[in-house]
Amino acid sequence: ASRKRCPPTLPMQGARGDDESWAGVLRSTLGMGAVGPRLVDRSFPFGQSRGRLRIRRDIPRYVKHFIFTRDLFHSILNLPTHIVMCIIFSCFITAILIWSGFWWAAGSAQDCNLNMTSYWNALYLSVETISTIGYGVPDVYYNHCPRAFFIILSEYFVGISLDAVCLGLIFTRLMRAFRRSRSVLMSDKAVVVRIRGQYHLLFQAVEARKHQLVEAHVRCYAFRHVRGASGAAAFFQPFYMKLQHPSDDLGGPIILNVPAVIVHRIDAWSPLCPPRTGPRTEGLGVSNSFR
Repeated sequence: ASRKRCPPTLPMQGARGDDESWAGVLRSTLGMGAVGPRLVDRSFPFGQSRGRLRIRRDIPRYVKHFIFTRDLFHSILNLPTHIVMCIIFSCFITAILIWSGFWWAAGSAQDCNLNMTSYWNALYLSVETISTIGYGVPDVYYNHCPRAFFIILSEYFVGISLDAVCLGLIFTRLMRAFRRSRSVLMSDKAVVVRIRGQYHLLFQAVEARKHQLVEAHVRCYAFRHVRGASGAAAFFQPFYMKLQHPSDDLGGPIILNVPAVIVHRIDAWSPLCPPRTGPRTEGLGVSNSFR
């Protein structure tokens, strides 16, 4: 009883064309026929999205540096794969070169019984230590040299730390959820249907893999350009779209082994409901142009 319906017809003052019906208002609201860039890309095969938003964050360099250095793990994780592999390789090479200098200094002292004849011997010994593949030194006890003990211990600790970080980075990148989501296909087109006197927005979703997702949930948002009474505009403001199927009251659960219909009712609280225009509300409404 408390549910308000979006009016089937709205007075249109200065509207383009002769279509003054609610469907005409909705058509202009949805930006149908408008030409312009999309906020969410649909450049993947079958008209699907790659999950990229055309948003550029204009952040000062020093602020960006502070933000990203506070969380290096996730900052590196979000880089392209080839850059991540180059960073991992550079970290190992740097550690090997630093500790090869320590080994060369220990071998030059002649008290650790290393019998090094060139820097390459120290480089090979550093690789053997950080990778724990074994030693080929003349004396495995290094003539009881305390210097060698601390070099081995420190390089081993650095090696296992790098191994743990690299394993975490590679595993997390392989298990990223948005890669799995690419097999969830959405309708290339949505339709507006009048059901029992009310308009509803409908589209479909389905899982293309035979291995189904467990406890999948769906949420819908609309981006609108909002203009207040003062005339100030706020662009691309997200608005939640309440779903009738699957019901938001139950958390929006959905099973995707067959094409599932997702239904949003366009009522007075829907972000898709065009604003009333007239002498009392003109200039106070909401600009609903979005794509």
